[in-house]
Amino acid sequence: MRKFFLNRNLSFLGVIAICLCLISGASLAGENTDKERAEKHFKAGVSLLATDNFLVAAQEFESSVKLHATKSGFFNLAICYYELRRYTDASAAIERLKSVFGNDLDEQWKTEIAAFEEKMKASVVPIQFRTNIEKADIKVDGKKINNSTKNEPQLLAPGDHAITITSEDYEQ
Repeated sequence: MRKFFLNRNLSFLGVIAICLCLISGASLAGENTDKERAEKHFKAGVSLLATDNFLVAAQEFESSVKLHATKSGFFNLAICYYELRRYTDASAAIERLKSVFGNDLDEQWKTEIAAFEEKMKASVVPIQFRTNIEKADIKVDGKKINNSTKNEPQLLAPGDHAITITSEDYEQ
């Protein structure tokens, strides 16, 4: 009788061990699923980039880096933004690439990033807005400038732009 009790306890512990393995395996499978989904979005983005469908490619790369950040994901996202003339977003994607992977960037990546940044500089004009109205909202081409970056230069393509500055404290 005692032997059966011992075997039953060992069987119970075995069931617990199997459950723990399954639970930990499920969490690992969840991580792989995110990585696999990110890879699918990345591959779709690369295909769309090859056909110059930059808007949808950017959406795919955005989804990819949200699920699993990669150097290529951020870099391709920056390329899409650049081609869409969303230079501030392109610059932000490059900055995110450097902040996330800065220590893991080899010389080839550093060279690629530097070349892209030089290309950006040649394509944009940094504009800094200043106003004496403290709570002013600034919009460039209908897009509101984030309050946290309001005092930083904004990257604009050469050409005509609609700039509006509004405030609740003043009439339009």
